[in-house]
Amino acid sequence: MVVDGWTEITITPQFWNRAGKPYSGVNIWLLGASGHRGEFITFTQCKKEGGSVKKGAKASTVVYWNMIRKETDELDENGNKKMKTIPILKYYNVFSVEDCEGLKKKPAPAPRVVRYPKVHYEYPEPKEGEPVPEFNDAAEAIIAGYVQRADPLKLYREDYSDEAYYSPSQDKVVVPNAKQYTEIAEYYSTLFHELGHSTGHASRLNRFAEAKGSAAFGSESYSREELVAEMTSAIILNTIGMETGNTFRNSAAYVQSWSEHIKNDPMMF
Repeated sequence: MVVDGWTEITITPQFWNRAGKPYSGVNIWLLGASGHRGEFITFTQCKKEGGSVKKGAKASTVVYWNMIRKETDELDENGNKKMKTIPILKYYNVFSVEDCEGLKKKPAPAPRVVRYPKVHYEYPEPKEGEPVPEFNDAAEAIIAGYVQRADPLKLYREDYSDEAYYSPSQDKVVVPNAKQYTEIAEYYSTLFHELGHSTGHASRLNRFAEAKGSAAFGSESYSREELVAEMTSAIILNTIGMETGNTFRNSAAYVQSWSEHIKNDPMMF
């Protein structure tokens, strides 16, 4: 829905905890592989509420990450204790409430409305008899909002091309025409993958500094970056409800193939 030049997107949570808080980030990926949607609960919570986990049910892992500030024994020039920042990473095993007995289901969290600038890309007029892609407003609004913030990033949606890539040196993303894809979701999967790469530019998250240019194909740095880009794409499609069986299977296979190259950092995910 377009309101005053903005696109309003309603995002309905697909995974949430017992407190009704939606899971986000990598937890969407982790829980998506469980085959369940909806509410999740820890074994301890289930037992505390008088319920039980069905025999044979499998747990999924979710993570909690934060940065906390803590005092040190060192003093600054004013005699105050210096502070340091400590990263905190915890993980929990959770079960779908569907796999539990003796529990009362709680209401799902309310959908939330997100606003993005309405800047829809227009392709050239289609040739006679040529199909017109059904562009997705939510995806287009996210792309427009990101490209505006990432200026001077350049995005080229080619008329016809077999190439999809991000060039760090030129800070540009190139993708083929949407009409070349059998599903519009696959087109957006490719586009979000390449935009995911662009977040690593020196003017943004600066992920390429350690590679000192283009990392060798198949190297750990290259593999890590491919995982970042594909997981970015998969999470966005899932969040806006565009994920299909094909896009999920393709992303899962892609991530599995590149994850085999990550040897030195098993906690990277």
